[in-house]
Amino acid sequence: MENFLDSVKQAMDSAVKKTGQMVEKTKVKLAAVDTKNTLRATYVRLGELTYCAARGDETLGDQIEQVLLEIDRLKETLARQEESANETAGIPGTSGTKYCPHCGASCTPTALFCSNCGKQM
Repeated sequence: MENFLDSVKQAMDSAVKKTGQMVEKTKVKLAAVDTKNTLRATYVRLGELTYCAARGDETLGDQIEQVLLEIDRLKETLARQEESANETAGIPGTSGTKYCPHCGASCTPTALFCSNCGKQM
């Protein structure tokens, strides 16, 4: 009977751990979807600015450059998030690394805030 209870306890512990891993993976994937949506909207903004600049508004050069920098930043963030999602697809949490649900950066397991974006873990 005692062996049976130990087996049940181990199974429950394993299920709890796997659930936590799935939650982390889902957070990273949702953050990536959010970044993709922001990236799409930023591309639309770039298109609008480019159209206006092509129609003669010469004052938009700085705004276009800012949008280009934002696109570069978003693409880097998305790459980190996708890499993080791929890493968590195996067995997340076994490497002792925790991933930020906002930007996908790797952080220490005890981190309360992301060292990359500063948001709460």
